[in-house]
Amino acid sequence: MRQARAALAPSLAQSQEVRDLDEIVIEAVQVNDYIDPVLLEDDPSQPLDHWWWHLGKLRHRTYPAHLLPEHLRAVYEQAADEAA
Repeated sequence: MRQARAALAPSLAQSQEVRDLDEIVIEAVQVNDYIDPVLLEDDPSQPLDHWWWHLGKLRHRTYPAHLLPEHLRAVYEQAADEAA
């Protein structure tokens, strides 16, 4: 998933379909009881603004929300509010 997301052309990454899938990923890593631990291993060699390499931080709500695109920030913060 990570390599595929990283390989997207910027124009495709902004498509509604990809935006919808990104939102599903953000929500899923926060609310699903079981996520494969391999998917939650962050890659510290990747920049933080490439959020798809930092799913563990998203899961543990330690990811800096201001680095997410606005539409994803809303999903991230909403899931955090619902969990609190």
